[in-house]
Amino acid sequence: MPVWWVAQANKLSLTKPRFQHKVEALSKELTSAYPDQLFPCVSADLSSRDETRGLVDKVFQDSNISAKHKAVSILVANAGLGRRIRDIQNIEEDDWDSVMEVNARSQFVVVKACLPAMRAQSWGRVILVGSIASTGGGINGCHYAATKGALSSMGKNLSTVLAGEGVTVNTKAQILPAMIGFTDMIPTPKET
Repeated sequence: MPVWWVAQANKLSLTKPRFQHKVEALSKELTSAYPDQLFPCVSADLSSRDETRGLVDKVFQDSNISAKHKAVSILVANAGLGRRIRDIQNIEEDDWDSVMEVNARSQFVVVKACLPAMRAQSWGRVILVGSIASTGGGINGCHYAATKGALSSMGKNLSTVLAGEGVTVNTKAQILPAMIGFTDMIPTPKET
């Protein structure tokens, strides 16, 4: 499952069920280094539509956050479920659906949930973490590339639509797999 960083000023909420223990360790480390800041862990399975819809509300169920903040002002969305199935003949419809659900739909839902408050305060920042696969294919297959292409297009559309409202939307796509290779985020290729 992907990591979603929902940040408010210097406050950061981290969520990643697959690596929850690593996220909790990072939260403790950051809290120790910056005791005046908030670094709570919020878990959500972004392949679940119900959990995705409830993620932003779940962040604000943390009383430390809700006591200081009423809305997400900065959202860094980093959903990246990748399955290394290069040949389209080996990609099952379920593979397509699960990658599309996490990488494209969940980001759409979370961005949509954050926008009303950003628009109301005439200020917000949305950063969508894309992939070079959106324009160059890659090792993960056409289903992964399609999700990152969708994310790139969504970011371009939203940046145009929201520009006059004080909300900026950027898609960061120049993240190379070698840069995240040590994180266990790149899976072992699926046997065919």
